[in-house]
Amino acid sequence: MTFRTKDGKVVTLESVEFLRRFVQHVLPKGLQKIRHYGLYAGVASDSLNKARAALHSASAPETRANIERLRDWKRALKELTGRDVRVCPNCGGPIEHQPLPAQARAPPEVRRVA
Repeated sequence: MTFRTKDGKVVTLESVEFLRRFVQHVLPKGLQKIRHYGLYAGVASDSLNKARAALHSASAPETRANIERLRDWKRALKELTGRDVRVCPNCGGPIEHQPLPAQARAPPEVRRVA
C-alpha cells in the first residue's frame, strides 16, 4: 500500500504493516477522546484571556437587563421567534404546561464490558 504522509513524503508499506499502524489509532470501546479547539485549545490561552476580559468589561446594567429579559423563557422565545408557546397554534386557546412525572424517564442503559 502506498500513501502520502503529512510531510508530503510517499511511503510504501505491506498491507499488514499498514493495518497494524492504522489500528493503533483506534480507541478501545467505551473510551472517548476529547479534543479542545477554538478558545479552549491549549495554544489559544491569550485569546481566551482577551475574550474573558471583554466579557467582564461589558456594562453590568445592560447585561443584567438582558438576563432578566431572558429569564422568562416563554416571553423571550416570543421576542426572538414570534412564536407564543402559551397559545395553541391550532385553536388559539391557552396551553397549560405541566411537568413530566419522574417515572416518565427511561432507566439508564447498562453497558456490559466484554
